[in-house]
Amino acid sequence: MFALTIEIAGAVLVTWLTWRASNGSLARNSLASIRTRITMSSESAWRIGHRAALRPTITAGAITVLWCSVSIGLAPLRTPLSVIVASMVLLGGALLSIPVAHRAVRRSAGGRALTTSMITKSTIHEVENATVKDRDGASVGKVAQVFPSDEDGSAAFVSVATGLLGGHTALVPVEDATFDGTDLHVGYTKSAIKGAPSPGAGNTLSVTEANAVRKHFGLSPAGKATGDMGDPHENLDQAGTGPAGADDTEGAGTTPPA
Repeated sequence: MFALTIEIAGAVLVTWLTWRASNGSLARNSLASIRTRITMSSESAWRIGHRAALRPTITAGAITVLWCSVSIGLAPLRTPLSVIVASMVLLGGALLSIPVAHRAVRRSAGGRALTTSMITKSTIHEVENATVKDRDGASVGKVAQVFPSDEDGSAAFVSVATGLLGGHTALVPVEDATFDGTDLHVGYTKSAIKGAPSPGAGNTLSVTEANAVRKHFGLSPAGKATGDMGDPHENLDQAGTGPAGADDTEGAGTTPPA
């Protein structure tokens, strides 16, 4: 009976972990859930793969729980064979979920470089004013401002104009976003994006602001980033050093001196 109870606990745990990974509350890690080269390639691939894997995982988990519950209730079924059957069902569901997850990631890529999603400094201007699509492909709004990282100038966050006439803006992390030339695809739900913090005044995110956004989306803390919404021919080598009103991006994350 103890072994059957363990099987039930295992089924619940596997299902719970897959569900958490599918909605982004469980980030990529080296310990739990589907950890393959494809699903670990980006946060977007991780979530997309686990969303697809959720159905076979739930099915296998439900069958395992039902079988073990019946076996516990009926004395003739309290045998090692029942434990083996439960283990095989649970393992089968786990094995089936891997190719299902891989197919979903490849379909989602659809010609977009899902595993090489970084928006570099040289392509930031292409993203400005792009339509933002959520993880399910629903339109959320337009990119209002890009905030490059202070490490290499690649896009770290964007502010998205949402709501009626774009009257509300929300900050979204985009380290793992993909841009197909028209739309910016992010790995979060529309409701999560609309509930995200709004940017403050100016073109710089403080560490506190950036980390508040990352916390909202279940990500680990990071450094600050500086926004960019200017002339594509601007000087990209002197961020934060020009006169008031100047727009430059190199050195993102540095606040202009007072």
